[in-house]
Amino acid sequence: MAAIGTERNIASVLKLFGMTKKEKLNFRIENVTPILRVSDMIQSLAFYIDILGFKKADWGDDSFKSISKDNSGLYLCKGGQSVSGTWIWIGVIGK
Repeated sequence: MAAIGTERNIASVLKLFGMTKKEKLNFRIENVTPILRVSDMIQSLAFYIDILGFKKADWGDDSFKSISKDNSGLYLCKGGQSVSGTWIWIGVIGK
């Protein structure tokens, strides 16, 4: 398997998007929101909301919720949208 960034891979991607090597995509990453797998949505929401102070979005269901705190968010998923064992670092400032 070829390494990421090789001329061959770059050429394939450029061809796929109908671009030349001189062109660059003009975009801004607005946000990255992890999807965390949970086994018990009620217990997970109690931890994030009641203990850590996250807020729950007005949308979602029993298997998928969005929570946020201080301009950052997480999705909690009971079931198949995330991978068990995924690691995430959340930096916090506090007492």
